[in-house]
Order: sequence, then structure tokens, then C-alpha cells
Amino acid sequence: MDEQLVKKLQELYSIVKDEISESLKKGSCTIIISHKAIAAVDIKLAEEVLNNPKNTLKVLEKFFSQKLGINVKVRIKDLPKDRWIRIRDIRSEHIGKLIETEGIIKVSTEVRPVVVAVKYYHNKCGGEFWYNLFGEDSDKEQFIRFKIEKPKVCSVCGESEGRFVEVERKTVDMQRLLVEETPDQIERGEQPAQIIVFLTEDLCEPRMERRTIPGTRIRIVGVVEALQNSKTQAVLDLIINAVYIEPVEKDIEDIKISEEDELKIKELAKSGDVLNILARSIAPSIHGKHYEHIKKALILQLVGGVKKIRSDGTRVRGDIHMLLIGDPGTGKSMTPDSKIVIIDESRKINVVPIGEFVDQLIEDNTNKVILYGDTEILNLLDINRIFYTISIDPTTLSYEIKRVTAISRHKIDEKIVKIITKGGRSVSGTMDHSFLVLNGASLAVKKGSELSVGNKVPIITKDMNSLFKDELQNIMDIEFDDIDSIQYEYYSGYVYDLSVEDNENFLANNIFVHNSQILQFVAKVAPKARFVSGVTASAVGLTANVRRDEFLKGGWALEAGALVLASGGIVCIDELDKISKDEMSTLHEALEQQQITVNKANIHATLKTEVSVLAAANPKFGRWDKMKSIVDQIDLPPPILNRFDLIFILRDEPDEELDRLVAEGVVKGLTENIEGIIPPELLRKYIIYTKKTTPVWTESAKKKVVDFYLTLRMAAKDQQTIPISARQLESIIRLAEASARVRLSKKVTEEDVELAKSLLMKSLREVGLNPETKTIDIDILNVGISSTQRARLSTVYEMIKDLQKDFPDGVPFQEIVNAAKEHKIEEEKVKEALDRLLREGEVYEPKPGFYKIAS
Repeated sequence: MDEQLVKKLQELYSIVKDEISESLKKGSCTIIISHKAIAAVDIKLAEEVLNNPKNTLKVLEKFFSQKLGINVKVRIKDLPKDRWIRIRDIRSEHIGKLIETEGIIKVSTEVRPVVVAVKYYHNKCGGEFWYNLFGEDSDKEQFIRFKIEKPKVCSVCGESEGRFVEVERKTVDMQRLLVEETPDQIERGEQPAQIIVFLTEDLCEPRMERRTIPGTRIRIVGVVEALQNSKTQAVLDLIINAVYIEPVEKDIEDIKISEEDELKIKELAKSGDVLNILARSIAPSIHGKHYEHIKKALILQLVGGVKKIRSDGTRVRGDIHMLLIGDPGTGKSMTPDSKIVIIDESRKINVVPIGEFVDQLIEDNTNKVILYGDTEILNLLDINRIFYTISIDPTTLSYEIKRVTAISRHKIDEKIVKIITKGGRSVSGTMDHSFLVLNGASLAVKKGSELSVGNKVPIITKDMNSLFKDELQNIMDIEFDDIDSIQYEYYSGYVYDLSVEDNENFLANNIFVHNSQILQFVAKVAPKARFVSGVTASAVGLTANVRRDEFLKGGWALEAGALVLASGGIVCIDELDKISKDEMSTLHEALEQQQITVNKANIHATLKTEVSVLAAANPKFGRWDKMKSIVDQIDLPPPILNRFDLIFILRDEPDEELDRLVAEGVVKGLTENIEGIIPPELLRKYIIYTKKTTPVWTESAKKKVVDFYLTLRMAAKDQQTIPISARQLESIIRLAEASARVRLSKKVTEEDVELAKSLLMKSLREVGLNPETKTIDIDILNVGISSTQRARLSTVYEMIKDLQKDFPDGVPFQEIVNAAKEHKIEEEKVKEALDRLLREGEVYEPKPGFYKIAS
């Protein structure tokens, strides 16, 4: 070793010896050195660490191992700012260089031993030698590719003739991570980029496991390598061989806000009407008084309450969960001749009829098709097929290439709508299908039945059939065309739909059509968010998934789902009612415990799910029926329903005010902004800023909550119903704290409690109302039946038990009906009670129409 270099390294040792001593005391053979310390000793050496990290690290390890008398690993941290590279910006120019990046772990494999060197016996000369699979004397990619190739030349005699016989192997531990960009690193509308990171040796020790759990945000210092998947492929994948990792505890509130934005935020908070302004800015193209309270609730959800830890160690969530119940999406479909743009894995652009595209995939994958009512749904993630289509970002009005995640079809025999624009474009869909129309400077959603002549719809200016001739990035310009005529006709046959990642809209016959809006807007404006569809959630995973690892053959990998990746933010779940039973049970644990436990194969982990959930679900029978309970109309179990702080019904009711505005042509401006709202980016920053506030409860606010709770409980005492429970009390607290945060107030006041009360009562009146007594009954959400129904079940059960004395072979149905008349129970209610008792196994039928108590 060069004398001058040794002198510099001695100087470096004197700087870091205290840290080294502390590390050795803990039993670690790892030395962590700041790059700043190396630069302070010798700039040239510091540059060598950055530009020739493999060889330089070997030199450092050799020196420190000799100095300390033990074998040590040297890890480097604190790289210069110009070496901090976003994952999406890592390029071939970085290969072989040391860089620093940050991301969130999406996938983490189990630790597996990997061969790094093999001792061979050469039968010609009789010599033995070690052959390194990862070093200067071998193919540097072998280590990453996990392939063992015998040496071509003997290191002892230099000859290539003869046989090389394996004698011994050296192994090291290895773990693979899939790391993706964090929400604060990407622009609104961008998809997070991902990169594979390999950890070896001490970075895989048990003490490091906490740092590599999926959902953890980590800082990575590592060497960029090019991975060739096969010898015949010229295209390489960039990966990182980690040199150092550390968890980064960065919450949403840690995101920096500029002084200029802070002034705007504080000015907005002083307006006295800040909640209404923010609420109007949520999906501004959705109008109507019925949505006002929902939008206010959405703002409170985005802001959230204050997380608490009680004296006994139990955690109380500040996250607010909300469920929106609306019309079923499966009825919103296109006719088979509607042409769509499909981009395959090779980036080839095809223009095909939606019917042809969907029919072929369903027929080729019948064993993977899910039947939901009369709708056939195929999750494309289940069949490992990748297709993209053209979509429009409803907030920026720019086109995006988005992945098609699912397809569906179902038969109809009903009236459909066909729109024809002034430019001659036309498209047909069901009366319930959603179309995008221009409203001011943003997009609104209208059903086919609500469209009017003169509505402006987004279109592309190029002919779809010529798209394949163009470069993908120069596909089109988006313009708006007036609807010139609307035709209604009867159609009998299949209709089709696509589920599209994030935006849930796609191009059909040169016109953009849509599936949903509120959830997408919230997912785009929230500081940290994930959007998932219930149709595809079983494959993608809401919580976590353990699967075979394709890199470390025979190993297992833990993949984080949306609730884990968005921990600290919000998850928007569309069509929650379509989630599988397995996913529903894990969702329950995630919402209840704010963490999930995974014990499968060799993977054992606890993952955080500290997240707000905004979900949408559909009534089973098409429309919401006020005369039926929520449990009878929604395919969601009570344990899931009662985890939501607020549940609202999105009713399809005419909005007279908006209809009048449209009729008068007021909403015709193409470039005018909607008054009284703020841009999505400022809204996002406002939400981030509110989370820095931790309001304290005033005594008067506390009293108001207690009085409200006790008054409601006492008022229902004579009715034998439970209008509110401790769970709703916690909801009021969260909502009131969020209200105070919105005002940037340091105190929770009576005004905040009043808002929380009004939203909760609005929710309970919509979904917690007993249809028979017209009173709020929380049992409907907690156990799935009202107090009235529960009492009736008990009465019918006792009647059967009593009548069995006279009818030992089974009580006839009519005898039960006759006995029920004395209790003023109608025959229809008797049938309902018997059906439920049969389902729950409390009674059984020894023969049709006769009932006995189950022993």
C-alpha cells in the first residue's frame, strides 16, 4: 500500500476512531464512515470513493482490518449533494459510481445465502485455488445473476486444459428489495419509479431487519450496476448494490413549505370561511347542495385528527375513515363497436373495438373470470398481461398513458345513448355510463341520461386509426367538441368497460369517457395517497402479499399493499364491495389495529397501516332504498362498516340550481376558473401545513362532547335502542380536532365540536336509521341488525321453543304466524326472522315448513 495513502488513512482513523470503538463494543464488525470525514482528509481519495467505489472500499477494508486485527466491512454515508439522485433519474452514466437515493420499500425478500467464491481442484497440475464469482477475475454480473460458471484458466499453473473440480464454497447472505419513489419526490400525476436494491453480508443481519420491512422509507448509498437478464438480451436493467442503508422517519408534516406559500396559507386561514373554500376546491366540477357536507368531511379526512398514545400504551388513531355509497359501476359500459387505444408491452399502438379486445381476453382466460352479479370481470393482473391505454388527467386536462387493470362485460336489453359531436365523432354507451364534459376550466362527470346538446366533451385531434404511425410522446392534442345531437335507441347484447389505473377514464371513438371522480381527485391532491380498485385489489393487495421470489430462486418475498405504502397518508378504494373475503379480513385488522401481522412461509413481519381510508361501494340492488338497512343493501360485513367514522349516500337526485345554470348557458366558459376555489397544488400544501398543528381541547369543547353523548344515550333509553356508542364519540373527537387544524387553531373549540356533531348525525341519519322506528340505532352498523329486529328474533325463537312442546317433530310455519299475532308481528316479519335464524344456525327445518330449535 502506498506510503502516502497509508498516512492519509492513519489520519482518517484518528478522526473516526471513537465511532469505530463504539461500534466494536457493540459486537459489530462494521465501520460506518461519513464521506465528509474522508473529504476532510483527502479530496482525491474522496473522489475515488465516489467514482471507483469497489476498489477503494477494498483498500479501506484492508487497512482497517490490519489496523484493528479483525476483518471489518466499511460502509460509507453522507455523500455530497450532487450524488443524491432520484430513482427515476438514475442512468447508464451512473454505472459503477457511488450514489445516494431515497425511497419506500415495496417488496422485501427473505435473506438467502449466495455463493460468492468457489475453491477448485485442477486435475492436470493438482493445484487448488479460489475463484471469486464477484471480482476483477470474473464476470461481474454473475453475482447478481446467481450463476456459477467454472474458471477458464487455472490460477496455479495458468493452463486451461483439464478439469476443474469443485472443492469448497464461500457464501454470503443476500436480500433483495424493490424500492419506489416517495410521494414528495414526484410531481402530481406521475407514477413512482422503482429500482431493485441488493443487500449483502452485514446489511442482512437480524439487527437490520427493522430497516427493511416493506413500507419503511430508507436512504440508500450504493453502487449502480447493469443487470442483464439473459445473455441474448441487449437491454440491461439498472440495479443498486447497497453499501449503506438507514431508515428515514419523514412524516408528511416534515415536507417543506416555501415562505411564499406559507403566507398564502395563513392568509387563507384568516378568511373566516376557509373550510368552505377548501371544500369547494375538492372535485370542483361536482356540484349540488347534497355534496357540500361530503366535501367538508373529505377536507377533515385529509387533515385528520391527532394521534394519541394512552397511559396504558394503547394507541388511538387520528386517521378518519369514510365510506361513500353510490350507484354501481358495473352498469356503466360501452357498446362493442366503440374503438379504444391499446398499447401492448412492446409499446405498439393498436386501435381495436372494445368488444373484440374484451371478448378475446375473457375467452382465453375463462378460469380467471370473476362473476359479479351478471357481470364478467377479468383482472389483468391475475393473467400477467400488460396493456396501456390513453387517459386524461382531470385536474391538468393533459393526456397520460395509463395501465388497464381489469376488463368487464355484461348483457343488457335496454335503451342506450349515442352522442354525436359537431366534428362528426360519436360514441354509444348505457344510460348510466359516465361522460366527461367541460365545466369552467375543469372536467365534470355526467351520466349518459344527463347529457345535453351543447355540452363540450374532451376529444383528441388525430384520427385514432393513424396513431400507430406516430411517436408515443407526440400522440395528440386535447381539444373540446360540442355535442351536436343525442340519440336514444334500444340495444340487446354485451356492453363493455375498462378499469384504468388512477384516472379511471379512457378514450373511446376519439372521445374520453369516465368511471368515477371524487376518489381520483382526493388521491391526486392528498400529500401521500394510493388509489386501488376493489376489482383488482385481490391481486395487487390492499395490505401485504407473500409470494415466490423470481430472483432468489426458491425464496419468498413480502410485497407491501396500498395500506402499507400509504401509511401516514390516505388510501382511496373504489368498489370496496368487490373485494375478496380474504382481503376483507386483512382490511379489518388493518383498520382496527393500524398494523397487520404476516406469518407465511419464512416471512414473519408486522407492517404499519396508519392510514385514512376513503372507500366507495355500490348498493346490491342498483339504487339506495331508504326503507332498507345498510347491511341489507351493501356487501360489506358489520365489522368493516363500523370502522368508518362517516358513511354517506351519493344519491342520484336532480340539482335544480345546476340544471338552471346549464339551461341558461352560464357554464359555457372555456377558460374561466370556477370562482371561490384554490388550485389543487395550493390545496395540497394547505393540507400538509395543517398537520403541523396539534390543537388542545378547551374545557367548554370537552363539556359539549360529553353533554351531546349523554343526551343522546338518555333520550333513547325508553326506546331500547342505542343511538351512539364510544366508537362514535371517538369519531367526534377526531373530526373536531381536524376542524381546528383546518383553521390552524391551537385550540379545539365548541365551533369545531358543532361541525363534528352535524357531520356525524348526518351520517347516522342516512345509514343508521331504523326503518321501523325512524330512530338512530347504532346496532345496525355494529351487528348488522337493529334493536327492533334483534328483539323480534328473540321473540320468534322463544315462540318456537315453547311450541315445540306440542309439536316435537317440528313447529308448522302457520302455528308460528298465529302465535306471532299476539306479539303484533306480521307474517312477513316472521319470515324474515326465520330466515335469519336458519342462516345463523339457531333453528333448522326437519322438513320443509316445519321448524325446531337447534340443540
